[in-house]
Amino acid sequence: EIPAGVTLTTYHGRLVLTTEFDNISLARVSAVGEPEAISQVDGLIVMGPLDGNPITNAQEFRDVLYLFKKTRTVAYNDNGDVPSSWPEVVIDQGIGASVHGVATVLDSGGVNIDFLIILDFSGVMLFDGLYKRPELSWKIVDLWYEQDRNNYDALEIQNDSLNQFLYIALPTKQILHANYQNGLDPKNIRWMIWTFDVEVTSIVLYETDTLIIASKGVFVPPPDNPAPLILSILRADANPSANGTVSWIITFDIPDTGVTLANFTLLVTSLTGSP
Repeated sequence: EIPAGVTLTTYHGRLVLTTEFDNISLARVSAVGEPEAISQVDGLIVMGPLDGNPITNAQEFRDVLYLFKKTRTVAYNDNGDVPSSWPEVVIDQGIGASVHGVATVLDSGGVNIDFLIILDFSGVMLFDGLYKRPELSWKIVDLWYEQDRNNYDALEIQNDSLNQFLYIALPTKQILHANYQNGLDPKNIRWMIWTFDVEVTSIVLYETDTLIIASKGVFVPPPDNPAPLILSILRADANPSANGTVSWIITFDIPDTGVTLANFTLLVTSLTGSP
């Protein structure tokens, strides 16, 4: 009988299960090709330190098994022997991942994982074996730091690699949307906050690029003249520009009229670099 756990993943044809109710720092690893065959001695990995913080996530990446706590990342390499003998390498002692805070980024062929995107207390991090600085979310660092650290288990991330969108469910019951069509890097990624009339509880991608949003309650749209949603805000002028003013092209989800400058508020002045 296999106990219930928080994380299920695979590594080298083995089932990996972590974080049982009474063993929060334990990972159970099955025999190759036999997910129900887990040795009570050789199939156990204990991720230290035993400080009361549980394993929050697990992910195979570039032939390495990574285990995460909320502020710790550790790598395990299959040495051809039993899992309990696999060498442990501490990658970072300050950065970890939330329970639903790991998304994969596939290469151009859609086969191999090029990067992991990690949700950490310090931001949305790009991981290729090491964490990249600055974090992807450096443009919205104030918004990220406003999140309740006690509710980081409510964070969820989904990556739509087809359209190059990120969706992040926040503890505030909102969704943080990112467009990385101009580049998956801190400078070119574009962020937007989505707020709903219902309480968002979970998100999932269906058939690669269809976002499904779970919520408490039923959304009832206004009967007449629903407010339009902004789909994108794109720069219309050359970059860089020394002009006193710059122009932007705003695309709505439905036709709209009567939009003026009074409908928008400038949040940043004297902007340098590429917005």
